[in-house]
Amino acid sequence: MHLNYELQLQETARVIRLHVQRVDHHLAAELKEVLYLQSLEEPPTVVLDLSEVQEMDSSGLGALLFGKRQIHARGGDLLLVGVASSVLSMIKIAQLSHVFSVFETVEEALASLGENGSNQAGG
Repeated sequence: MHLNYELQLQETARVIRLHVQRVDHHLAAELKEVLYLQSLEEPPTVVLDLSEVQEMDSSGLGALLFGKRQIHARGGDLLLVGVASSVLSMIKIAQLSHVFSVFETVEEALASLGENGSNQAGG
């Protein structure tokens, strides 16, 4: 299996759109690698569009946590977009709702960066 995704650069973030229906142990390592490599770029913030993802197992969730830590360590954030109800349920069951910012659309996520971006200097 191969992680099919698309990368788009925006002024305040790097938008990654996953084109897979399931993120599981087959794809988790590759997702980690993608998120890590993007964390090294400018801007380090990543908006991860999960609109096509219908299922995610614990290794997929682990990849998201890994990405969040790597990106946050470089002063950015990992925002999730278009999260399916099954994936959102898993995030809640794992008690990680407070860890991830979830948005309906990429535009909403990018808008939140514009509102909050200038307030994050100096932290």
